[in-house]
Amino acid sequence: MAKQERKLTRRLEDYLEAVLVLVRRNGVARVSEIAAATNVSKSSVTAALKHLAGNGLVNHDPYQFVTLTPHGTELAQKVLDKHNLLMSFLTDVMNIDPTAAEENACRMEHVVDDIVLERMEMLATFIQECPLGGKDWMEKFSNYCRQHPSETSEQSTLNTTMDKMKPGQKGKIVRVGGSIGAARRRLMDMGVTPGTPFEVERVAPLGDPIEIRIRKYHLTLRKAEAAGITVEPMEE
Repeated sequence: MAKQERKLTRRLEDYLEAVLVLVRRNGVARVSEIAAATNVSKSSVTAALKHLAGNGLVNHDPYQFVTLTPHGTELAQKVLDKHNLLMSFLTDVMNIDPTAAEENACRMEHVVDDIVLERMEMLATFIQECPLGGKDWMEKFSNYCRQHPSETSEQSTLNTTMDKMKPGQKGKIVRVGGSIGAARRRLMDMGVTPGTPFEVERVAPLGDPIEIRIRKYHLTLRKAEAAGITVEPMEE
């Protein structure tokens, strides 16, 4: 198994990750959807799927849906976990714009060592849980970044949290905070990631729960979860 893992290129890992996200969203993945998600041609995807199928990572016959094997799911989940952790660290801790964070996370996920990721996650958790840090520390650092902007960064002053959005309002996720560890990974695995557009569909009378539409499917969040998600409202 380890030999197979070493043979995977960055591009093949990207394909595995795309298949996993699509399967979780739609139950199966199509070649056209994988091509769109990875920004390559369908012929390139088909060639890559043959390689992945030969390594026992995907199930794919021409003109059929694509699914992951158990080992393929395991490898794809590792790549997705790396991506989500890097996105969380870059947006929540480093206060990087979601678009730039996404681009960097896509590159970093293939080369960063596990020990580095582990320490990054520990640092993010420590900042959130430490009595001297927590939300107050994050807000102060965000304010500091706004007061000392780089030439390539632009921070929105219109951001709010998802729990303050009303039914029918649309927005874009800026930061996934509040939850930590498994709770945060669950949200991000369901598509709640920085830079992703969403629409609030329904809010219960007391504000809990909140139903949103994201990545073409419906998701129900507790108010406490929504309160930890920073968003940028989109103009109608």
